[in-house]
Amino acid sequence: MEYTHVYDPDTLVVIGTKTRDQLSIGDVRALVYVFLRRGDQLYFQRRSPNKELWPGILDISAGGLARVEESFSEAASRELKEELGILITPDRLEAQKLWTGIIICDDRPCYCHFYLGEAGEADEPVVDGVEVTGGIWLTLSEFETTQRQNRDAFTKMVYLALERLDGASIRLW
Repeated sequence: MEYTHVYDPDTLVVIGTKTRDQLSIGDVRALVYVFLRRGDQLYFQRRSPNKELWPGILDISAGGLARVEESFSEAASRELKEELGILITPDRLEAQKLWTGIIICDDRPCYCHFYLGEAGEADEPVVDGVEVTGGIWLTLSEFETTQRQNRDAFTKMVYLALERLDGASIRLW
């Protein structure tokens, strides 16, 4: 059974631990996200149609809950490997940390940690078909066209993350 920390919403100090199933909607949980970039493209994963939250929708490259026993960059490295089969060490991700802060998404307060992962030309995501069923590399222009045609093509977290990064003058493309 995997446990995650629960944080005080004001101080972000750990106030407890819970399993994913024990988390209530108001619990502040730590989420890690990796934006995988290759040249002028970002990778967006397609979430499994079996996921409870945002089934079948395009999402940030890789992400999930940080476990009690791991640092945020270790959690980000693990999620990237599990979901896309790409290994980027925690040290490399820590050096590319983009933003940390609270985002409230679907009434869930999330202590988010965003990282940039640089993929090589030969790095192609390999998905397990369970959590992630595919994905797509998009340039900024392709992303903008896709979201103009269908804003619901991407999860709410994609838009919230890009908004926070833009507010911090961080450009991914």
